[in-house]
Amino acid sequence: MSGTAYSHSRVGLFDQCPLAYRYRYLDGIADAFTTIEQHLGQVVHDVLEQAYAERSRGQAVDAGWLTAAFERLWHSPELATHRVVKRGVTPDEYRAQGLAMVGSFHDRVFAADDSETVYLERRFSLALDGAGSPVWAGVIDRLARLADGTLRLIDYKTGRSVPDPRTDRQLQSYALHVLAEQRVGQVELCYEGLRGGTSLTAPFPASQAGEVRGHLLARIAAIEAASSWPARPSILCNWCGFNPICPEAGGMKRLPRSRR
Repeated sequence: MSGTAYSHSRVGLFDQCPLAYRYRYLDGIADAFTTIEQHLGQVVHDVLEQAYAERSRGQAVDAGWLTAAFERLWHSPELATHRVVKRGVTPDEYRAQGLAMVGSFHDRVFAADDSETVYLERRFSLALDGAGSPVWAGVIDRLARLADGTLRLIDYKTGRSVPDPRTDRQLQSYALHVLAEQRVGQVELCYEGLRGGTSLTAPFPASQAGEVRGHLLARIAAIEAASSWPARPSILCNWCGFNPICPEAGGMKRLPRSRR
């Protein structure tokens, strides 16, 4: 296998649409646009990161603090460049959704959260085999230590659907890094569904690490063995930054030559 760094989003893009994967990772083509949903997700994540960082420094953080932080980050100079795909919906409606998410999270979780922050927005890379490649990379939203010593690996979701931590690849793969670095026998996985106000948790013992590692290696091997990258049209095409050049979305009919 190559020394290429893989991630949950990279493998997920191949599963969603091999052609989009080729455009981004093999041909190095940049997305033609970003969406208002991407902006919303980034702002909400930044607010929660800053809130926990402030609390770790001993500063008081209340609901008003989160609201003010959201407003400041939302009204960035790039706001007008993000595409609104859904018809009849305005950027201000997305702003209202974001404010509701951070406000609800404060009342539901943050106000009573006495866990210790181990790290925030932690970038990591992990060799999946003994040879040092391939590498699995990611960004952990928050790792917390609960009062009983449990390490909770947390990921925030702003979309309508929230994965099941018992079966989802993202947090399970991130747990491989936490288990190795923190030298613990188990990690608790937690998806915070910010839109619906739900917390989904599941234990992840070290005994499952080998199975997850094997799954990742198998998916990477399948991707690297691919010789064709067909488009998989769906409703998600409307949000795809390669839509303008995709032959299945009314874009150009000629594919650029792959650099692979």
